[in-house]
Amino acid sequence: MKNRTWHSLLAAVTLLCGCTSLFKLTEGPTQLVRSHSSSEETSFLCTRSAQHSLLGPQKNLNEDFFEFLKSPGVPKDFESKMIMWGLLNQNAHPILVTPSSGVVLLLISGNDLKFYNFAPSREAKDYPFFRMMQFLRNRNPKGPSLQALGAILEKDYRGGIKVSPLFQESLQQESSLINASPNLKKAFVRGDQSLSLNESISSFPFASMMKYFESTLKASADLKKIQPLPISFPYQEKIGDNAIKCSIPIKDYEQGLFHIETTPTQNLFFGVKDGQTLALAVTYFQATKRIPFLDTATLIGDNIAQLPAFCVFESNNQSSIIFSSHSRDPGQLLAQLINKTTQQPLTHGVWEALNEIFFLYLNMPPRVLYSQKEIPHPTSPIYAKKMDDYPNYYVEKIGEMIGVQHDPEGPVFFLKRPSYFAQDCHN
Repeated sequence: MKNRTWHSLLAAVTLLCGCTSLFKLTEGPTQLVRSHSSSEETSFLCTRSAQHSLLGPQKNLNEDFFEFLKSPGVPKDFESKMIMWGLLNQNAHPILVTPSSGVVLLLISGNDLKFYNFAPSREAKDYPFFRMMQFLRNRNPKGPSLQALGAILEKDYRGGIKVSPLFQESLQQESSLINASPNLKKAFVRGDQSLSLNESISSFPFASMMKYFESTLKASADLKKIQPLPISFPYQEKIGDNAIKCSIPIKDYEQGLFHIETTPTQNLFFGVKDGQTLALAVTYFQATKRIPFLDTATLIGDNIAQLPAFCVFESNNQSSIIFSSHSRDPGQLLAQLINKTTQQPLTHGVWEALNEIFFLYLNMPPRVLYSQKEIPHPTSPIYAKKMDDYPNYYVEKIGEMIGVQHDPEGPVFFLKRPSYFAQDCHN
């Protein structure tokens, strides 16, 4: 498909340049909000009064970890909670979340909001996922070491780690890799079948994994010097008092330059909120050659994955951060979101626009996938010129959009449904 044809299609729906800003980022929701379309639940936002919230790939894991945190002897500081949550999430998806995984960490503490990128390097013993944990530990060095936290999980955590819908898909897609590795086969195959949804996953030796990582950086001074890379934003636009910046070149979509991959982008999201403090970690991992890490059922490799796609919407002292994933072109969905937020007033914030219809252009063959069963009428503003030249389909998932809303009232997670991810809110 020639670029000019794609341009004629996308220009009709994005209209990113010269938009009048009308988005209000964080007004409104003071109670748990679940918004529905005619066919499915599409959005979830925790109540503002909820002091504690967890985001992860499976609801039962969230619930078990909440109960674990109440146990005597379990560290109560925020950084320890996030580190232990990261270890459990690696166990819950050890093919996607690995020691070699890069991590984008969004960290909010009071009014302070920062992004950190623990990017992969070419070093064989780099382990950016573990570096992210050590960075958190360095924020509060009085807490237990990584190895000690791993030992606490091994000793006291009694919750089950089960196959989530996201991990079940990975097991099916990675069957050749799993069957070729004795470690992976032992962990994820029962008889001649891969583990199924909600079947139990064997626990990792967390303490020995952390001990090995700490030993690769022999001097404690090295551990204290761990610093992430800065994140650049190739797309930045100021619209009145509001600003938008993105980790990907959104302008490409105005010019019909799509970034359609052969397979969906895969990221894992997990996060913890305690009062006015919130952390959201987004992993990225792709390697042509993957081998098991030590004797465990997780993988390491030369990570060539791209930085996760996300945008930041800012207005005065308010921000909304939205990550796009699990799509063959996450940038298309962010481009549409930018258009939606700049073309209409949103009473409750950017998250409200996630309930609307999104669509995804794919090529070879050209077609359009819709996120809702009611495909727009040709007179609808969402219906692009010449879109009727291509087959239109409804699909249950065209991507995930997960984010954080931050304002003087405090931070809160939000996500678009249907989703691989779940969150629990606790007062």
